[in-house]
Amino acid sequence: MRLSCQKAFLLLLLATIACRDTTAPIKIPAQFDLVNINGRPVPTYFSPTPGNPPTILSASLSFYEAGRAVMTENREDVNGTETTTTANLVYRIKGNQLVLSCFLPPVIDAPIDLLCVSYTGTISAESLSLIIVPGAIDGIVVYNYRPALTL
Repeated sequence: MRLSCQKAFLLLLLATIACRDTTAPIKIPAQFDLVNINGRPVPTYFSPTPGNPPTILSASLSFYEAGRAVMTENREDVNGTETTTTANLVYRIKGNQLVLSCFLPPVIDAPIDLLCVSYTGTISAESLSLIIVPGAIDGIVVYNYRPALTL
């Protein structure tokens, strides 16, 4: 009798866990800060290209409710001008796999937004790795983030 009760409890527990929507946003730290690009600490160049490539000074990735995320990047262009780029995205997490994509559907007859692309990566409570350029000639470009420190 005791063994049957244990089996029933285990079955109920597994059924409860299995019913969770794995594509729904899960609770994660609100913000991740860029620590390195392909292992090079920031500030660093984006990718090893001929000439004077742009330097990534800092970047962050913030997650919000309802699956929304904001990616911000500060860079210094080849002419010394500092720029900040912000992208509004949606995210989906399945297991430890993360997908970020455009926040709004494209507007008909609007110019193509070349900055609005999809990114894939892995996420945990301690780190986030995001493939920024998957098929570059000189290899993939991976941004590695850590949870932002809270004061």
